[in-house]
Amino acid sequence: MSYAITLIGQSSSKTYSLALELQNPAANLVQFPVSFDYEYGYEPFTGNRTSITVEPVIHSKLNQNWNVVFRLVAPFATQSDIILMESMK
Repeated sequence: MSYAITLIGQSSSKTYSLALELQNPAANLVQFPVSFDYEYGYEPFTGNRTSITVEPVIHSKLNQNWNVVFRLVAPFATQSDIILMESMK
């Protein structure tokens, strides 16, 4: 799922250049994608699992020829009433 936000009052050329930068993975923008997953119905109980993954991407320019991209993947998860079937025996 992705969303695009257009600021009111910007000209169409600025909006177009922002759209081009958003498509370029090496553009000088800070990106902060977040994904949310919810799984339910684990048997034999009504277990569930929730996870949120945050993946910030920060670009930094070292000099005229070199860029550095910092990327971190940080998952946060919680679960309840989930047991392995081997432990039921």
